[in-house]
Amino acid sequence: MMDLRLKISAFVFCISLFFGNGFPLLAQDEFSLNGTWQFKTDPNDLGETEAWFLSYVDRSGWEEMEVPGNWDLYNAYAHYVGKGWYTKTFSLPSDWEGKSVIINFEGVYHDCTVWLNGKKLGDNNSGFLPFEFEVTDLLYPDQENTLTVRADNTFKRGAIWNWGGIRRPVTLTAFDGLRIIRQHITPRVDAGKKEAEVAIRIFFENLNAESTVAEGEVLLSAGNGYRQVLPFSTSISANGEKEIVLTTPIKKKDVRLWHFDDPFLYESAIILKTQQKPAVNDAFGLRKVELDTANYRLLLNGESVRLMGLNLVPDARTTGNTLPLWQIKRDVDLLKSLNGNFARLSHLPLPEEMLNYLDQRGILIISEIPLWGFDSLANPDNDVPFNWLDRLVNWQYNHPSVVGWSTGNELGHYPSADAYVKKSIAYARTLDSTRMVTAVSHMANSADDYIQYSDMGLINKYGKNLAPVTRLQHANHPGKVLFYSEYGIGQFGEGLDATFAINPLLDSIRNFPYLVGASIWTYNDYRSSYDNTQQFSENRPWGVVDVYRRKKQAFFDLQKEHAPVREMVVDVLGKTANITVFPRTVLDLPAHPVSAYKIVYQLLDADENPTVGGIENLPTILPGDNPLSFKIDWEAEGAHALKVSLLTPQMDTVLDTVIYFRKPVQKIQFNAYGGRTLHNMIAPKTGGIRVFYKKIPHATHYKVKYGKNQLDQETVPSIEVFLDIDSLDVDQTYMVQVVAINALGESLSEPMAVNINSRQFLPPGVRHVEATNEGFFVGYASDEMDFLYRTRYRDEHGDEKIIQSRTPGLMAVRGLTNGKPYSFEVQRVMNNNSSSLWGKTYTVIPDGNQKPAPPTLKGAFRNGKEVVVSFLPVGKAIAYEIQYRESGTSEDNWNAVYLNRTEVYFGHINSLKPNRSYEFRMATINENGKSDFTKVIGI
Repeated sequence: MMDLRLKISAFVFCISLFFGNGFPLLAQDEFSLNGTWQFKTDPNDLGETEAWFLSYVDRSGWEEMEVPGNWDLYNAYAHYVGKGWYTKTFSLPSDWEGKSVIINFEGVYHDCTVWLNGKKLGDNNSGFLPFEFEVTDLLYPDQENTLTVRADNTFKRGAIWNWGGIRRPVTLTAFDGLRIIRQHITPRVDAGKKEAEVAIRIFFENLNAESTVAEGEVLLSAGNGYRQVLPFSTSISANGEKEIVLTTPIKKKDVRLWHFDDPFLYESAIILKTQQKPAVNDAFGLRKVELDTANYRLLLNGESVRLMGLNLVPDARTTGNTLPLWQIKRDVDLLKSLNGNFARLSHLPLPEEMLNYLDQRGILIISEIPLWGFDSLANPDNDVPFNWLDRLVNWQYNHPSVVGWSTGNELGHYPSADAYVKKSIAYARTLDSTRMVTAVSHMANSADDYIQYSDMGLINKYGKNLAPVTRLQHANHPGKVLFYSEYGIGQFGEGLDATFAINPLLDSIRNFPYLVGASIWTYNDYRSSYDNTQQFSENRPWGVVDVYRRKKQAFFDLQKEHAPVREMVVDVLGKTANITVFPRTVLDLPAHPVSAYKIVYQLLDADENPTVGGIENLPTILPGDNPLSFKIDWEAEGAHALKVSLLTPQMDTVLDTVIYFRKPVQKIQFNAYGGRTLHNMIAPKTGGIRVFYKKIPHATHYKVKYGKNQLDQETVPSIEVFLDIDSLDVDQTYMVQVVAINALGESLSEPMAVNINSRQFLPPGVRHVEATNEGFFVGYASDEMDFLYRTRYRDEHGDEKIIQSRTPGLMAVRGLTNGKPYSFEVQRVMNNNSSSLWGKTYTVIPDGNQKPAPPTLKGAFRNGKEVVVSFLPVGKAIAYEIQYRESGTSEDNWNAVYLNRTEVYFGHINSLKPNRSYEFRMATINENGKSDFTKVIGI
């Protein structure tokens, strides 16, 4: 009888190298089931009764759906809640005969049932945790197999959208009878001596009907040259499981501690001698996180740090909660550019790819199971949250980015919450004694609160002045080190001009010794149907970036407040600039050592291309240090601006200052549309104009001047991509003029005459256009009186089609040809069936299976043997390659440096020879391959 138990998947990254004693470390047998599946909704819950899981069921009326994916990203199912059925046929690889096979699901939202060849495998009750089944005896080795999944997105948690479907990859994995389920790597660090010991617990499973000897080696390695081999041999009973523990010290010379500014990783690869292939390969870090409750300090490797962060809702409007790798990397990169280094990052368990990237980039997180609010699961007698905790800890155990576990969020009003938190925290400590355990509270201003059971006091509070409640929480819980896991003031708008008074809010929580950090709610806007979502586009606007990751004004305001230094002042006199860096104070937020940081400066021409630049390496700066000043000089003439950037050791830009020498000079191009603004009436001052403009170099804001006979009125300066003028007279003609602004002055477009058409409404304000596989998304602002939206599109031959959708905020256009250009416009239809004007024409190229464009290589700046390369990133990139060579050498003499980044503007090379000139070029890497290289530049 086959074992149908749910087990925690060990999703691993395999590398190509040679293991000790000459065993080759090859890729293990994996077979992806990603791609096109057949799909059908089941609103009346007929599927199981009618046996839709059987292979011979007629599926001629079923549709195609991509896996991984969300059905909500399709116009027809954008609001579908209920059961959706997926099915796929596949044949096994010919060399899998006689092997044991596991099927792995990384995530199906939220509840699901799985059948294989008509036999039920089991159920899963979490949309965020991976699960698997052993399916060897149910597979047909020599004919097609049918896999069927029924997903149900009825479960809803808090304000997030309940994205439906098979949201993460599905994989078959084959084993030769013996399997390593996972390894748990437990480093113990003496930060003072910089010594470490590593314990590796290996979990074996024997899938054979007879006892087996597991023999092999563990290879520990790192990029600093460290390498150590640990042999093992153990006997495992038939169809049994076993654990062994291997322990080894790491000498001082091989120890490099993991830190948010230096997230150095080691690897532990396990090879089984009989299988000649990797069983498990995990990264880990050597780091020590402590709470000094006597002195109210958070210690990282023995060093006191006061860190800031942001909460992340792990979805996006165009990718749902599938979280493709480029989206993961872009989000984490943007968090790092906000100096976001510590947070209860998300209410929801994050996928393995994101945890791996958090490890690589150095963000400390507390991982949480998804219990929230007045939740019936917050019950000490309910097994579900304890099962989730067990699965979460076992799955994420090795990640150095995970420094604690949270058993729930804001549960305080539920009657059994106190008993649940007490029991769940104690249970989590039995699973992992090396990390902090907590439950997030929003009632810590009461002395009788479950924060008493937590290690670190994670608290959520909102308001413009948090100083009084912060003092009260400390008075009620004087033994706790506190951290604001959420703080903020409310929803503040999804437009790019949106911001709030961040400085006074942060000042209200600074300088409390017992409050060691805070994480703002939230990094991103997110799709929501929750009460009081203020936008008609279904986007809940709490974020400093919107649902498309466009940076709002709040992003730049928060970046200044989060910067690792209090201020960076640039004073220019002639061709000299004096740069002064002001350190943070000891009890500031944030406050941590600034070590191995750089300042890069660039003189920019009219097109924002650097003509001259340089690098300054900063000494270590500690909180409380005196200001640091230095000068830079240049000889170049005619610069339009000086840009000075503070870069972390990982080349994240965490602070920018731009000094303008001239006003913008490029010609401004724009489109303008006039129309009515009210529903069923035409009254005086009910007309409006919507202006779409193309941004130009060196402009920080834009405004519109307008008037009937003269340009005597103007709008408020904005950074949004379109501007609105309201309270105009209908059936009148106005003159409009777009103005580009910076600190040195204004540049004016040519005026344009615009008629206010009383019979049509203004077109939608398009905020975002994104290519996708065989189609594109268009994101737009939505109004209360909108009924539906239309997109009119055509290919390069002019063949035109129109589709329509009732979904606020976003429409998907599908069924197009990858790699070919399409042009389109968008229209909205009101509740009374009145149509708007068609808007501005956009062009997009569907990007499925397409290699990326190369980056825009801007310049290279040298300081001795090091060089910083400046460039503009490419959308959906997952990495970049910089090649360099000595000038005059042969074409094939390039050296390569890889940037494992998405949202990055600088690359660093530190191996140039003195007194030699060099050439550089770059390429972009995405999931489909590598772009052509840029043109070569030299220094």
